[in-house]
Amino acid sequence: MHFPGRIFVWLILLFTVPIDVSGNEIGSDPKDFQSITLSTWEILENIEWPAGSNDGDLNFYVLGNSPTVKYFKTWEKNRSINGRKIKVRKTDKFTDLKKPHILYIPAGLDDFLEHVIWQFRNQPVLIITENKGAIRKGAHVDFYKFHDKVRFELGTGNLERLGFSFTEDLIAIS
Repeated sequence: MHFPGRIFVWLILLFTVPIDVSGNEIGSDPKDFQSITLSTWEILENIEWPAGSNDGDLNFYVLGNSPTVKYFKTWEKNRSINGRKIKVRKTDKFTDLKKPHILYIPAGLDDFLEHVIWQFRNQPVLIITENKGAIRKGAHVDFYKFHDKVRFELGTGNLERLGFSFTEDLIAIS
């Protein structure tokens, strides 16, 4: 088969020039973490913990290092969910987790993801990740980038299994 010269050159360029996908990784834009924080707030406003675990402060743990901590920390002063104050803590140790309600696992901690999900598999702990596909492993929310925009996937089956309830609005925005 004979290819005209121009088509042949375009085919070579198409298959040999690296494609830049860096814009599709969380953190490639500093505004990603603000977007995650705003979306997380929308999630928290539209979800309810199972009976028996919906009293007292909401203990929100961020595992490892993540720029989201500084944004989540602002909630402690002026926000609450159904009258419950939010206590945000950064930790590197599972032993520091005291009655967690929310666990945020940033990208880069993929090795710990399955361990965390296993540890809290039967407890009403909202597990939020920056790992697309973590829903299939048992997480409840995973953030990812698609066409340079931060989006999230909601693990409705995982949430329902633990007794969480959520609004239709939450499904619509995910």
